[in-house]
Amino acid sequence: MFTLDDKEYDENKISENGKMALSRLQQIQTNQNKIKLEFDHTNILIKHYMAILQKEIESNKVNT
Repeated sequence: MFTLDDKEYDENKISENGKMALSRLQQIQTNQNKIKLEFDHTNILIKHYMAILQKEIESNKVNT
């Protein structure tokens, strides 16, 4: 079973072409979720290192 437009369908009742499209779509969605997770992780790291840099600048009174 898979859901499309809020309706459930039996993948056994679609053509081979439809099954291939479903498989590709599932792979793409999995990749998209990994990319989103990596994006969120990099944002956390950016904030972390920016905070370290800001403390460094403040403690050493670095000016331009």
